Amino acid sequence: MREDEFRERFELIERILESLEEDEISITRVVNMLFELGVIEEPYICSDSFYDIDCLRFALRVLKWIKGGETACGTR
Repeated sequence: MREDEFRERFELIERILESLEEDEISITRVVNMLFELGVIEEPYICSDSFYDIDCLRFALRVLKWIKGGETACGTR
């Protein structure tokens, strides 16, 4: 992946995760966006509850992986 593609993807994902607090969009929607971006290999089935902690932890692991931290499950 080229650096500009990586940076664009990274910025988009940061905006998605920030929107969780601002707009309280569902975590399922965020994770599905990550899937559509090709960041994760398969969608993570979440409840529609904004407070689905497992899904939030999963999305945060993906963000850490993108930033170069730990490896997240289901990523490529």
